[in-house]
Amino acid sequence: VRERTFSRTATVGLRFCGRAVPDGLTHQFIGGLFLVEPGREEHLLDLLETGDGQALLAYVAALHRPPVLIGPDGREIELGTAPAGPAPAPIVLDPEVTRQVMEHLEQRWCTEPVPALAGFTPEQAVADPTRREDVRRLIDSFPEPDDAHGVMGLRPQALKQRLGLD
Repeated sequence: VRERTFSRTATVGLRFCGRAVPDGLTHQFIGGLFLVEPGREEHLLDLLETGDGQALLAYVAALHRPPVLIGPDGREIELGTAPAGPAPAPIVLDPEVTRQVMEHLEQRWCTEPVPALAGFTPEQAVADPTRREDVRRLIDSFPEPDDAHGVMGLRPQALKQRLGLD
């Protein structure tokens, strides 16, 4: 059987289902191939024997369905959706408390190892002339916080000042 795509990822021991048809020389798969989980082979063969295309389609669709939560009574649990309507107003924080929290977080960030800086702390990286620009580029990649919408984050300009990069 000739096939062009699945064989690149297939490994020994995988079981899959597909339709092979004569192509004049040998056979060729048409349509999609799908994996058959161990222990499900007999069920799939029984399903194929019935010739019920709708049942086969339902079986294949269920392979790609997200997980389902089943309650103790055996019924599927329906997950609710967010209520329609306007979003709640953002929480307004005391500006002084916000400033203190941000200063604490920024001080902590400057003294903790950062994977993007090869595990160095920003303070260590700034002290090394060969890494100084790496710190600047990293900080420049941070988005500005949006206080008007309640979005907090590290303040790039404050970090640069703290590290002597301004």
